[in-house]
Order: sequence, then structure tokens, then C-alpha cells
Amino acid sequence: MADLTRPAGLDAADLMRATGGNPFLVVESIAAHGRLPASVRDAALARVGRLGMAAREALDAAAVMGPRLDPALIEAVISTHPVALEEARARGVLVADGSALAFRHELIREAIESSISPQRRTTLHARAFAALVAGGHAEDHAQLAHHAELGGLTKEATRHAMLAAAEAERVGAVRETYLQAERALRLGGDLAGPDRFELLVQCSRASNFANPRLEDAVDAAERAVALAERLSDQRRHGRALVALSYALWSLERVVEARAAAVQAITAFEETGDMASLAWASATLLRIEATAFDPASALQMAPRALALAEDAGLEETCIDVAISTGLARGHLGERAALRALDDALAATKRSGFTIRMVRAYVNLTNVGVALRAHERVDEVAAEALPLLEELHVSALPIMAIRIFRARSLLDRGRWEEAMAIAARRERWWQGEFHVACALEALIKARRGEPDAAELLQQAWEGIVELVAAEGSRHGMVRLALVEAAWLRGDRAAALDLLRAARETPAVARFARWGGELALWASRLGSPIDPPAGAPEPVLLELAGDWRGAIAAWRAVDAPYEAALASLAGDDRAARDALASLHGLGARAAARAFTRERAARGERASRGPRRSTLENAAGLTRREQEVLEALATGATNATIAQALHLSERTVGHHVSAILRKLDAPNRTAAVERARARTLLAQDGQAALQR
Repeated sequence: MADLTRPAGLDAADLMRATGGNPFLVVESIAAHGRLPASVRDAALARVGRLGMAAREALDAAAVMGPRLDPALIEAVISTHPVALEEARARGVLVADGSALAFRHELIREAIESSISPQRRTTLHARAFAALVAGGHAEDHAQLAHHAELGGLTKEATRHAMLAAAEAERVGAVRETYLQAERALRLGGDLAGPDRFELLVQCSRASNFANPRLEDAVDAAERAVALAERLSDQRRHGRALVALSYALWSLERVVEARAAAVQAITAFEETGDMASLAWASATLLRIEATAFDPASALQMAPRALALAEDAGLEETCIDVAISTGLARGHLGERAALRALDDALAATKRSGFTIRMVRAYVNLTNVGVALRAHERVDEVAAEALPLLEELHVSALPIMAIRIFRARSLLDRGRWEEAMAIAARRERWWQGEFHVACALEALIKARRGEPDAAELLQQAWEGIVELVAAEGSRHGMVRLALVEAAWLRGDRAAALDLLRAARETPAVARFARWGGELALWASRLGSPIDPPAGAPEPVLLELAGDWRGAIAAWRAVDAPYEAALASLAGDDRAARDALASLHGLGARAAARAFTRERAARGERASRGPRRSTLENAAGLTRREQEVLEALATGATNATIAQALHLSERTVGHHVSAILRKLDAPNRTAAVERARARTLLAQDGQAALQR
């Protein structure tokens, strides 16, 4: 379903609910790009046209009441007899749903509602509002606000929308919070200043996670700031600044976001409001950890946490824990994953939806920084369907997908990474430029001609969008240096390194700063790696190429393991070239050979044609051994069948494990099957 709806810009779950999965309705709705298809409207109205007058009037009332219907309420709206509803059910327009009734398909309800004259529709909504209040439904504020608005009862609609927004925010329903707060603001032209202020802050907060137009969150927060100033209320001024800081941060305007958070802290310090000061401090901590200096964030964290604990603010404590976990992950601390896992569990127990979204995004971010690929996959598999179900903003969903694309790139699963990156859209903010950089880096390694231009566009885009240099800048800087090396432009690579040196931000992030130091070493212009730099980087910088290769393989980094062989012996170089060819990294293989020659090493003979044609870079003999492994054969059996010594077979098995990045024989066979490398599950090899 998702593959069908995505090109039309439709939500698969929404379409399934509207059509009930009816193939005709699905196809017609997709063709109409989500609008009510004329064919569906005509078919529905033709069926309704065969009903009696009383049944038709009952259906009109039912259509404005919603998808699930209480027969007693419909009768109260139009004073009809139950027989009228029974006729509609007998005709198949309505269906029984327990003690209630429902339209067979939501699209049928929409067709009937659209056929009602505007004046009659307004009257029916007003009657529905009165019937709900009289019928004991006075606490269903969202439904009451809906009917009051469409029934022309503006004052009642505003009041119930405010109550519905407060209830939705209490239970963490961010999309409903935004919709109801926006409704109250739109209808409440005569709202008192304090009430309007609360709605503006509420609307801004919810917009960050439920509204695709992030600019609306900034607009609402700026209006709240101006209103607080008119009210001469310092505490409200601080609260509005916190909302503005959050909204600016979501739009990547991080310098302005940090300034707003600092102003909020000053405002609360003057009022003595410690609870609000705790929240403002947590806001500044979040921005610092995300976009500026992780080490500085860790220095700020104890005070923010102490303020939150003293004020009994559980949600703020969790927010501080998430920011602290992110900062530690950027500094290369493995314990960061456990800290973020604990924070995520706390958000689920307490029902803090916005904090839960933060925890998911930052877990995948840190998973990439630490090359914890299995955790990235687990979090993405859990988070993506959940966030889509919650109807949160698509931005965190896209961020998780892009983080996973980087993880796939690191593992050598380039086609999967490219498939995600290629679906990028402009509204993704900074993630759009990261996606461009990921695609460009893969293309550069393959030697495709448009790689350099695409990578430069990614760099210019992210610099223009985000004024403060953070981890994403470090990743793109690193890609620029590597791309220059790949095309043999040593002067450009050194210029890029010098520019990175002059900007200390890269060194604040352990992974990107460490790998930049590694490229500086390869280019003969060494710089010190940051504290917490990855172990494979430190081993390679120390000249332990064997240890570095093993360490890169341990974190499932086949490309980096191959480059670590630049300083290795002839056998390591041959294996590296085979691995690069297996990845499709033709430009990298050429650069590897060029670099080995520049170092005075004997030029490594590239792999044979049969090896180049093998998707995993296996030699003909290694392929035969792999086919035999798939049968469960021992080394002794394979040696006898292929007329080899057991020792030679052992060497081949080791090479297969390296090239498939598999920890053992079973995993190697599984990966080979997944990549369709096996013929007849190994039977051919033993039959020779």
C-alpha cells in the first residue's frame, strides 16, 4: 500500500481507514490524489438516491456526526424514527458496529456530506452540538469544538477547543494539541491576553512535532514573546523565549535558538522561578549538545539536572538525560547508548511523547557516531512505524532514516543507503544536505562523474542553512577531503584539511574529528585526534595496520578496513583491492593503487576478471569453498573434494569470512545467500 500511495503524497494508513481496503476505492482515491473521487461520489449518491426521504435525512445527520454513530444522537438531531436508519443499513450504506452504526467506507460519508447544502450543513452541526451536550457528552471537547465551529457557534467552539488542546497536551497527543490550539486561536478573536498567550505557547510547542510547516511554530512563539512584553510579565516572557528557542532550533537556526534560551534563563533568574529556570537550562543544554560543543554540554548538565530534580520535573530530568547521552555519544563514550536506552524507557513509562521522539532520534544519531549498527537497525524498526502512527512531524522520521542510511553506507550496503538518500526532499532541512552528501560520497568512491558537484552543493547548502558548525559539518568536511583524495587532487585535500583545522568544531566530535585526523595522517599533514576517537583510528595512527584492519572489521566497516591496508604488506593490499572491487569502489581501488605506488610499495596486482565479476570479490577457488560451506561440509571434506590441503582450505575460509564481513562460517553462508552468491546451495562444488 505504501508503494502505491507514496507517489501521490498520501498516507497509506489514512487511505486504508477511508476506503476500508476496497480495491476500487483505493485506486480511485490514489488517482484523485487524496481528493474525493468523482466516481466514488457519484456511486455513493446513486445508492443514497434510492432511499426514502426520512432515510436520506437521517444519513445527512449521520454524515455530519462522523464515522461512528450513536443512533440515539442521530434521532435527537433530526427527530427521526429508527426505521429510517434501518433502511439505510439495509441498503448497505450503514453497517452495524456493536451497538453503534458506521458508514461502510469513510469516502461514502464524505460524498454524502459534500452533497448537503451549506446552510443545512451548518444547521445540522449546530443541532449535533446541542444533542451532544444534552446527551451527556459535554466532556468530549474535541468533538464539541468541531460541531460548534461548523455550526457557527464561535464562542462555544473556542472554549471547547481550548479544553481539548489542554487535554491532548496532557496525554501527549501532539497533533491533536496543535489542531485544537490552532482552532482556538483562529476563532478566539476576543480572547483575554493570558488565555491567548497560553494557546500561542501551546501551539508553538506542538507545531514542532505535528505541523509540517515549522515556520508556524516560530510565528506562534514570536507572537507569544510580543504578547508577554505587552503584558509586562517577566515569567511569561521567559516561557515564550523557551518556546521560541525550541522552534528556531527545529528550523536549524541554532545561533538564534541558543540566544533565545540564554535570554529565557536570564528572565527566570530575575523572577526566582526555579521550575521554569530548570526547563530553560535544559533547553540550552539540548542546543549545546546537538549543535555546538558536547563537552560544554556535559559541564552544564549537573546544574540543569539539579534544578529539575529540586522542582520535581520528571519530564525535564528525562530531557536532560537525553541531551547528556547525546553529548557523551558525540564524545565517543559507549555508555551513551545505555544512557539513551534508559531515557527512552522512561519516556515510554511516563507517556512523554515529545521526549520519546527526541530519544529515538538521538539514539540513532549516537548509534551512527559509535558505529553501533545493530542498535541503529533496532531503533529504526521500532521508531519509524510508531512515529508515523502518532502522526508526528515527518522531520524526525526523516532524520532517523538518514541516520540509518549513514549506518548502511558504513557497512558497505551502498545500494540500500542510496535508496534512502535518493528519496530526499527539500523540506527535510539539514537532513536534505546530509542525504546529498551520502549519495555524493558513494558516487565518489565509485568514480561517478557528478560526485564532486553534488558534494559541493551539499556543503554549501548546510553551511548556508546552519550557521554554527556541528557534527553534520564534520561528516561533510570529511567526505570532501576523501573525495579530493579519490580523484587524486592532493592540493585540494590539503586545503580542505587546513580549513578544518582552523575550525575547532570538528575536533569536538570524536568520530568525525578522529577520522579527519586519520585522513590528515594519510596525506602527510598530521593533526592530533580528539579524546574518544574510535579505536580503529587510533590503531591506524599508531602504525598498527593489522590491528586497525581487525578493529575496522569488528565494527563492520569493510571500506575503512581496506584503506587501513595502505600501509600493509602485499597480501593485505591484494585483499584490500579485492574488497574495494567487491564494494564497487572503482575510484577507491585506483586511488589505493596510486597511493601504494607513491609510498614506494610494489604495485599490487589487481584481482582477476573472475574475482572482479564476483559480487563479494571472491576468487574462483574461494567461491568453490563457499559453495561447499553451504552444504555444511567440514574443512577435511572440502579439502578432499577440491584436492587441497586442509591448511589451504582454512586460509580460503578465513578470506571468505573477511570479504563477507562475517564472524563465522554460518554467518558467511547466510550473507552469501542474501546476496545470491550461491549456486544450488553449494552442491556444485562437491560434485566436481
